[in-house]
Amino acid sequence: MQARRMGYTLLQIVAVTIFGGGLMILIFTFNSQSLPSAHMNFLGAGGGQVPNNLVRLEFALLRTYASAIMSGGIGSYILLQTSIRQGSRRAMIGLVIIVTLSEVNDGLQMYTTYEKNIHHQ
Repeated sequence: MQARRMGYTLLQIVAVTIFGGGLMILIFTFNSQSLPSAHMNFLGAGGGQVPNNLVRLEFALLRTYASAIMSGGIGSYILLQTSIRQGSRRAMIGLVIIVTLSEVNDGLQMYTTYEKNIHHQ
C-alpha cells in the first residue's frame, strides 16, 4: 500500500510539473519582446533582427504549444483525482498515454531542433 501511495504522489507531481512547464512557456510569450537565442539560431538570425511578424507567429505557436501542454497536465491531474483514485485501469492507461505523448513529443522536438542548430553552425 505504501508503494501505491508513493506512486500516486509521484504522478501528482508529474501532472503539476507538466502544467507548470506549459504555464512558464505561456508567461514567457507575454513577458518577452524577442525570441529565445535557440529560436534565433534555428531561424539563422544568430545576431540579427527577425521581422516582427515572424516573432508574433513564433509566440502564437508557443502559446498554442503551451496551452496543449497545460491541458495535458490538467487532464492528468483530473484523472488522478477521480477515476484513478477509484482504481480504474482504463484511466491509468489514459494517463500514461497523455503523459507519454506530451513529453515524448516535447523531448523529440527539442532534440531535433538542437541537432539542427549544432550541425548548421
